[in-house]
Amino acid sequence: MPTTIKYLNLERNRFESLADISMLAASLPNLERLILKHNSISCTTSGAAQNINTFSHALVEVDLAFNTVNQWSLVDDLTNIFPGLKSLRLAHNPLYSSEDAFILTVARLGQLVTLNYSKVTEKERLNAETFYLSQIARELSAAAANARKDIFQRHPRYDALCKIYGEPTIDDRIARKDTLAAGLALCHFLVSDAVRQKTLAPDKVADTVKLELPKSFTIYTVQSMIGKAIRFERPMQLKLFLNEDSTELTPKTRVLETWVEENEATIRVEVST
Repeated sequence: MPTTIKYLNLERNRFESLADISMLAASLPNLERLILKHNSISCTTSGAAQNINTFSHALVEVDLAFNTVNQWSLVDDLTNIFPGLKSLRLAHNPLYSSEDAFILTVARLGQLVTLNYSKVTEKERLNAETFYLSQIARELSAAAANARKDIFQRHPRYDALCKIYGEPTIDDRIARKDTLAAGLALCHFLVSDAVRQKTLAPDKVADTVKLELPKSFTIYTVQSMIGKAIRFERPMQLKLFLNEDSTELTPKTRVLETWVEENEATIRVEVST
């Protein structure tokens, strides 16, 4: 295979892991785009442990759409396998059944410029990374001390994110109580006209939407839940305010209980301009 190749399309080849194409790394130093869509890739390696070759920094675009990726460990490994990766397509994989898949992919891959043909804005990266850091903090808080080493291994960007945003507070009390003990809050979301007009079906969105949510939910998760309820495609653009005093429920690493101590709250839903 000529070493001058810059574009390689390997779709529909029944590859099952990234290890299946690893042997190409050394022979294609000038490769810039690699198309792997419509295969059966689900993991980095299959079977016994395998050494994975690293592709050249020249490779900046990889298309993994329409595979069977169902684990975040593969996403985490992309940085090591494709160190020059700037553009990734990962849509139409089982992993993307999660509402938070897009922002978690952005957060786990700090070098991405575009994801699924969408340019990653500075605000989206900020929101994604602080959300991801808060999720790791929640996981650490809910785990016994001797189980935290495994959590750190599952989230290789944790240290890097702590350097950027500061280390989150790990609340050991969470590990000692049942999740339901934190309680639920009945949230009355007042949907503004500006938000309603940007939904997929404006005529079907009620003025007030009621959702019962765990107070342990992060504000990012609350945004996702109300976004799904009113069919608003970009929930990270929603801004939430307590109706009684207009206090903004800022995402970052905090949870709903930070602002909602009682079992009921009225929250205004606006949209970023």
